[in-house]
Amino acid sequence: MSLDGSFSAAAAAARLLARCPALRADPRVLALASTAGGGGPSRDDVAAALAEPLLHPRYTVPVVGCFLPLAPALLDRAVGLLRAAGAAALRSDDPAAREGEEAGEGDLRVVEFYLSRGRGLRLHEIACLALARALDLAPYLLRYLLNYFKFAPPPFQRFLSGGVPSQIPIKGLHLLLDATQVSYRFLELEPRVFCEQWDWSCFLDLVYSTADYSLVDDSLYSVVLDLRWCAIQILMVVLKASDEAVESFGLGADEAFTCFLRWKEFCTDTSLEKASLYLQAEEVDCKTDADGLTCLADSLPDWHEFSVGRQHGSGIHLCSLLL
Repeated sequence: MSLDGSFSAAAAAARLLARCPALRADPRVLALASTAGGGGPSRDDVAAALAEPLLHPRYTVPVVGCFLPLAPALLDRAVGLLRAAGAAALRSDDPAAREGEEAGEGDLRVVEFYLSRGRGLRLHEIACLALARALDLAPYLLRYLLNYFKFAPPPFQRFLSGGVPSQIPIKGLHLLLDATQVSYRFLELEPRVFCEQWDWSCFLDLVYSTADYSLVDDSLYSVVLDLRWCAIQILMVVLKASDEAVESFGLGADEAFTCFLRWKEFCTDTSLEKASLYLQAEEVDCKTDADGLTCLADSLPDWHEFSVGRQHGSGIHLCSLLL
């Protein structure tokens, strides 16, 4: 962002590459930072280069944060790539596909990565996570999300295709949690829209199937607890129930509070990015202040040193937060 508030795609690309050096491996992304040829990259150039990295769990937040003015074009291109994959491919995984193999830092072509491994449903879940994060950063992107769900299944398609397990499963438990968390995130962001978008009744079955969560192995206890808590929260939003409904489902106050804290931690990815966008705006205001007064942002610690490197569920990782 320049001093007058105008947007420079080349400057945004340079900032993105500084935050996520692994993206330099893609020549198309690297070329965005070049200012040669007059005027820098076009909107179409940016969309073509970053549509797939935007879908990658490691890069969604920094891509949208750096290219916020071009986010509609990026999402439109990403949705087009997913539409080309075919709605049927997004509804299920190949039974012979290996679970647990996720796109790494250098696997920038996310659509090809998952489809070539017969994991179209997992691609859909990764895309839903990216769309939810983008919506959190820029609520005006809702229209592009709804365009995706015109042909794609709900974010909880895993429960519809495989059914809600009658007992707490061991295999694939983290995948069930991923699907439940991103479903709740959509509801939390736009409850009035998504309550009416799908039939959420499968989560009532999920609450009943996780009733014996206290009997699971210690290593999976928090995962099952979070799964149950998210399912209860979904029902509370859909049914417009009060907080007292949590205890009526057999979840104690202490357990619910620990789940709530983990949920807030899960949503930290976009919270940090929104804070950085606010500080950038403050910096612009500070430098253009006619009175030359010292801006609060100037007195903050060196944010170039601030970074987050946590993983959660589907291999989510935040690149260094560079302002």
